[in-house]
Amino acid sequence: MFVSLILMGGLICDLLTIFVFKWVNEPKTLWILPVAFIVGMIIAILIILLVLYIGSLFVDKNKEYVKPSKFHHRAVMRVCEMLVQIFRIKVHYRGFDKLPQDKKFLFVFNHQSMFDPISAVWTLRGFPIVFVMKQSLLKIPLVGKYLYASGFLGLNRENPREGVKTINKASSRIEEDILSIGIAPEGTRSKKYEMNEFHSGSFKIALKAKCPIVLCCIQNTCKVYERFKFKSTKVYYDIVEVIPYEDIENKTTQEISDYSYEVIKNNLENLPKY
Repeated sequence: MFVSLILMGGLICDLLTIFVFKWVNEPKTLWILPVAFIVGMIIAILIILLVLYIGSLFVDKNKEYVKPSKFHHRAVMRVCEMLVQIFRIKVHYRGFDKLPQDKKFLFVFNHQSMFDPISAVWTLRGFPIVFVMKQSLLKIPLVGKYLYASGFLGLNRENPREGVKTINKASSRIEEDILSIGIAPEGTRSKKYEMNEFHSGSFKIALKAKCPIVLCCIQNTCKVYERFKFKSTKVYYDIVEVIPYEDIENKTTQEISDYSYEVIKNNLENLPKY
């Protein structure tokens, strides 16, 4: 959407230039059209940033956004869409028919790069879902306010008490049938095909909320940044397994974590590398 608006700004500026300066159709003056197009795009970008800034002024960091602000959540999705287009990410997904349609769930995925949550927000746009992320991301100027108002949850792994609060908030969102929650139990990016160990505490969300766990294997996001300048990158989302709550209710978080790790790891290792 944002990319379309920016291009539209350039086109409108071109049309206005042709209308105002009748002599633009002369060969010697055609150079003004690409210049006007670029100026129009810059103006459109500035207008979008201004609107986003004004929208951020209405975010109260002292308020807990249990239900996402529709305006801010849509803006986050559109920004993710724009980034997916800019970085030339071609998302392919398999097994999405397995996703629970009648109940909220915990969405667990491996973490290869910063493009995992960006592409996931856009790929899962048909589902009411937010993600647990590093607390520091919610402190980024402008971006942090939009994420906060959209219901995204910050996790401070260095502060156990704060971590427990986040886990409780996440589980309550699912339990109250408000939102599904996405989380990368690795905690930090692997930046490659080998996975880091899972933090078992992430799975407390599912036990507390008594919800199913969706195991998703993400492939190729680690290649996006190095390839986008030259060619697009195919990113794959594979829904490997959906674990019903009944299958985990009597298990420890470590047992659930170990099983989930092996399922995603085996799938990642057996997929062809693109």
